[in-house]
Amino acid sequence: MTYPNPYFQPPVAPPGPPTVAIRRSVLLLLSIVVVAGTAAGAGLIGYSIGKGRSDDTVVAATTSTHTNSDSSPSTEESTVPSVDRKPMGEAATNGSAGVTLNRVMSPATIDFYDSDFVAKKPRAGTRFVLVALKVANNGQKPMSPLYVIDARLTDDRGREFSVVEDNGLMRENFSRNLSDELPDDLQPGLSAEVYYAFEVPLEADIVAFGFRDDAAEYDAPWTEYTVAIR
Repeated sequence: MTYPNPYFQPPVAPPGPPTVAIRRSVLLLLSIVVVAGTAAGAGLIGYSIGKGRSDDTVVAATTSTHTNSDSSPSTEESTVPSVDRKPMGEAATNGSAGVTLNRVMSPATIDFYDSDFVAKKPRAGTRFVLVALKVANNGQKPMSPLYVIDARLTDDRGREFSVVEDNGLMRENFSRNLSDELPDDLQPGLSAEVYYAFEVPLEADIVAFGFRDDAAEYDAPWTEYTVAIR
């Protein structure tokens, strides 16, 4: 029978292969990297969220500040385009029509022809405005002097008034002295004195007379004169 030797020490196991140690080191390193990356990512996300909130706050504050500090309209927004109106007596051209505004009156009556001339009063609540013009035909063909232009009046509220229907039957246009007879056709290059009658509300403050070439498009711009009614 063999008794165990109390002084016997079992041999120490040889160290494991180097591959195992390397793997453990790599795993440890990867763990550290993952932990660090997660923390950094969380920090970046928090920074981005905070930054986004900060930017939103700044934009809102800027908008609010701009609105409050700039409550009055800017110069560009508040500027109303001025109307370039010519003074009475100055010649003006619109398309093939030339005009000089000579007089603007408000007569109590106007004589219209109806088998004979009859003095007509304006209707209740209205008044007549009579405009005297020198109209020139600058076009290429003869035209009736009464239809060389379209004409209108404008008041201080922007309302527009058209010529009365019987404008061609006024004494001033229908029957004149032989020395000043209104021709049936106004030849190119010639001019004639023509009258335009309007009926407007009594309270209308007339500020402008406008005209444009009768042959122009319906949306063609108007040429305007400043009006002083005598």
